[in-house]
Parts: sequence; C-alpha cells; structure tokens
Amino acid sequence: MQFLNGANYGNIFIPEDFFANDEFYIANGINKVADQYSLCDLKSSNSEGIMTNWLNTMIQEQDFKEMHDFGVNFVRLPLGYWNVVDMPYNPNGPANEAERMGNLSHIMPSSDSYRPHIDKVFEYASKYGI
Repeated sequence: MQFLNGANYGNIFIPEDFFANDEFYIANGINKVADQYSLCDLKSSNSEGIMTNWLNTMIQEQDFKEMHDFGVNFVRLPLGYWNVVDMPYNPNGPANEAERMGNLSHIMPSSDSYRPHIDKVFEYASKYGI
C-alpha cells in the first residue's frame, strides 16, 4: 500500500481566502464580498493580461521540485468551472449575478487561455512524480 502525502496547489485559478494575496486583488479593484474575493469582479480592459501574468507568476516548476523533495506524491488543484467551460451571459438570472458570472468568460476564455496553464501544472507534477 502506497502512503499518500498531498499538498494543495490552491489560490491560483480560484481565490481561496485562506491563501489570499490581498495585494493582487486590491491592485486590480477586486473587493471582498462576504469575506471572499471573486474573480467575477475583475473588470479591466486588460483583464486577460492581468490573469495571464498572475498565472505565469504563480505556477512555478520550483514549487513541484520542492513538493517532491518533501515527499509529496499527489496534489490538489482547485479549479472553477470557468477554467474549463465558458459560461455565456444568462439574461434570465438575477441581473447583477448574471453579469458577474458572465464576466468570468470574458476575462479569459477557458479553452484558449486557461488550458495551457492547467497543462503546465500537470506537466510539472508528472516531471516530479506527483
């Protein structure tokens, strides 16, 4: 029987309050709502550039080397549905909520923009036996 030793590679694709990087959220005008940050509220003419820079900064091969060195053999990668499926604006939903949720697909389309970053996580994990 193999012993499982895991780690959470969180707060990269979805904000998780216990990993909060307040500087990123504050610098990009994302406010806390109900003690949570929401990427729905990232509204900038350069939203995709902001997210791409964030992902390129946060996903590092060195993290996987260090996890391997500590004996980690599996990793949890929290993803939001918007990272894998584009959700169009829903005119039948509550106006404010529909706009916020539809904004997720406008920030970065899932297949074109998030996929390479998700693949990079799997590539690094595989390289280090995680």
